[in-house]
Amino acid sequence: MHTDLWPSMPDTRLTRRSALGLFISSASVITLAACQASAPTQSSATPPPAAPTTPVAAVGSTPDTGRPKQGGTLRIGIPNDIPNLDPNYSSPYGFDTVWQIYDRLTQYDDQLQPQPRLAESWEVSSDYKQVKLNLRKGLTFHNGKPFTSDDVKWTIMRVRDPGVGGGAGLTPQSNWWTGIDTPDKNTIVLKSDQPRPAMFDFFEYLNIGDQQTLEPQGAQAKTSTNGLGPFSLQEWAQGDHIGMVKNQSYWHSGLPYLDGITFSVLKDVQGMTAQLEAGAQDLVLNTTTQDFVRLKGNPSYVAGTNPISGQYYCVGFNTGNHPFDNKLVRQAINYAINRQRFTETVLQGIQQPKSLVWAPASQAYDEARVNYFGFDLDKARSLLAQAGVSNLSMELIVSNAYPGHPEFAQILQSDLQTIGVTLSINQTDAAGMLAALNAKPPTYKGMYVFSSGRSQLYPGTTLSVTAPFAPASNIEGFSDPAYSQLVEQINAEADATKRKQELKQVNDLLLDQAFTSAISSADNNWVSTNHVHGIVNTAHIGLDYSGVWLG
Repeated sequence: MHTDLWPSMPDTRLTRRSALGLFISSASVITLAACQASAPTQSSATPPPAAPTTPVAAVGSTPDTGRPKQGGTLRIGIPNDIPNLDPNYSSPYGFDTVWQIYDRLTQYDDQLQPQPRLAESWEVSSDYKQVKLNLRKGLTFHNGKPFTSDDVKWTIMRVRDPGVGGGAGLTPQSNWWTGIDTPDKNTIVLKSDQPRPAMFDFFEYLNIGDQQTLEPQGAQAKTSTNGLGPFSLQEWAQGDHIGMVKNQSYWHSGLPYLDGITFSVLKDVQGMTAQLEAGAQDLVLNTTTQDFVRLKGNPSYVAGTNPISGQYYCVGFNTGNHPFDNKLVRQAINYAINRQRFTETVLQGIQQPKSLVWAPASQAYDEARVNYFGFDLDKARSLLAQAGVSNLSMELIVSNAYPGHPEFAQILQSDLQTIGVTLSINQTDAAGMLAALNAKPPTYKGMYVFSSGRSQLYPGTTLSVTAPFAPASNIEGFSDPAYSQLVEQINAEADATKRKQELKQVNDLLLDQAFTSAISSADNNWVSTNHVHGIVNTAHIGLDYSGVWLG
């Protein structure tokens, strides 16, 4: 997320991943959106276990058939370039590119449990107010500088500057820690005056930087790199390609297998897929739904999605405008949304319909209410009657820059017409869409359809800082003291039993108030040739290439 809009993409045609990232970064300017993840589930009477001392892989996404081979350069096609090389800046394709240069203290696995990276183990207090991180010994940055606890402390302090860490949601999380102690070069102790059950979310997104490289701030931080990741930067030809080479001193023995990676900036998404089929690329990120489905059935390719990225399609209402200040009207429109049709036709079965945003690994996920708002036009008509609303004319704001959104609008327009509701579709460009959502109060007239993310992570922060949900500054203009108090409780709840009950209450409230609701998942996709092995999904949207090999 970003407190400031990043520079415009090189072209006006955004892919779904670009669109999602842009919304997450731009619409969340109003909320200092942080990235939160599933906290440990032990009760407050039982301290969370320390991490294992050996690295554990995240989500394996391509079959590791045969014996991994060393060498080769992986060629990856991406639809848009990155804005800069700052490790603490968040951008749609930065997760796949810049993040290969840097590393973090921990990383979530597919169950959103923290696994070791730069921290080989840790000790969390039973009240979640303190964590002691034991760092790996003998590590060096790409330039040979030793890695110590001072680098971690400096990075945590660096992102307290909203101009540095605000855009990635790191500033408020850094401010959690009222005490940062470094008793020795391999140990750091963080202390908070409140329970921080989502502490590992902060570590998931905190790339550790080198002070000498990143200071002074400004141009140097945006154009220079010095990290601890599996690859180091070879060159960045803006608008054309990003070249990386293997880090020979990477902490994970034997990795990476690749000699390097070349990311080619290919602005034409269909042309990008054509290059894959012609053998000019080994992997492409976020191709069209049609090409994804077509290549998924071809044994020469491997097509996958990232189920722990937490992305989703959503709708919301300007609750400051009549009649959308009435929850019965909002509920009625939700029952008129044919989520199943949208996912089966527009998304061709790749995504799953749902009413609540939570990904299956989230603590707030409730299987019984995933599809709470089933398609029911009679129910919608009845609710409108209860609200005393007839002959309703309403507007839906949508941008054709975001794939699938205009098609959704047309489906909804047709279904609403059958119950006497006239829906006008206000199509705008991406900038106009974001301006209408971000305005205080929002300036769109009726409802929006958009995409957001981070729903796989710790529910309290998803609710407190992302644009659709933030109690004090959401893009629906929704305000409710009971909601604000409940979100605050969830964020500081160390007891798993109490937290479970609070999450049930917040789901009840979200479904009842219906100021924003999910339509379906929107997992990112990728397609590779079948000689690419070892791709790993991550909870921070991008892919991990440290264990990829060609054969």
